[in-house]
Amino acid sequence: MNVAEKVVLITGAARGIGLGIGQVLVRKGAKVVLVDKLPEVAAAAAAIGPAAHGICCDVSEMAANREMVAEAVRAFGRVDALVASAAASRRGPFLEITEEDLQFTLATSLFGAFYSCQAAARQMVAQGGGGSLLIIGSVHVHRHYPNSSGYNMAKAALSSLSRTIASELAPHRIRVNTILPGWTDTPGELAFATADELRRGGESIPAGRLATPEDIGNAALYLLSDEASYVTGSELMVDGGITLSTQSSSSR
Repeated sequence: MNVAEKVVLITGAARGIGLGIGQVLVRKGAKVVLVDKLPEVAAAAAAIGPAAHGICCDVSEMAANREMVAEAVRAFGRVDALVASAAASRRGPFLEITEEDLQFTLATSLFGAFYSCQAAARQMVAQGGGGSLLIIGSVHVHRHYPNSSGYNMAKAALSSLSRTIASELAPHRIRVNTILPGWTDTPGELAFATADELRRGGESIPAGRLATPEDIGNAALYLLSDEASYVTGSELMVDGGITLSTQSSSSR
C-alpha cells in the first residue's frame, strides 16, 4: 500500500489506536504528526524517530485544531491526510448521566473530530492536490451497549458526519472514510475492565482475541493509501466478528 512521503496528522495518538496507526504508517514510508492532549505524545513521537512529530493539543477546542494544522505544516510542509482518532468517554446508566459527563464525552469524541477534520480539510483545499480524512468510529454504532449512551451517540453521529462531508469534499478530491473498530486492547480499556476481563472478553469474540492497535493501523493503511483512491464515504468494520453475535453484552 503506497503512503510513501504522505504527511498524516493523527489525533489521540499518544497511545492506543492512534499510536498504532502512526507506527504502521511510518513503517510504510509516511511522515506522521502525532497529536494528543497527553504530554507523553512528545515521547511517543521521539520513539518513532525523525518521521514523526508530536503536538500537545486539546482537539475539543476549535482554535487549537487550526493551530495544530499550522504546526504540522511548519513541521513537514503540508498535510495529506488526517486520522480523527481522539476519543473520551464517561459511562454510566442513562438515568444518572450528568451534563458535565455528557459534555466531556461529546467535546472530544464528536466535536473534536468535527473540528480536526474541518481544519485539516481547509488546509488540503488551500494547498490543492486532494487528500484523505479517516474517522475512527466504533462498533457501538451497530451494537448499542448499555451504559454508553453518550459515547454511542457520538460515534453514530460521526458515521453521518463522514458520509456528509465525503459528498461535500469530493469536488476537492478529498476522500472521507470511517473505520469501526471492535473491542481493542488499548490502555484506555483498563478504565472499564480488568486485564483478566479483557482476556476473557477476547476469547468470546469469533476471532478469539481482542484487536490490537496494529490491526486497526493496517486497515487505516489501506484507506489512506493510493490504492484506495476510489474509496470514499465507506465504513470498514474491523471487529474480529464481534458484531456477528446476536447476544447483547453490557461489558463493553
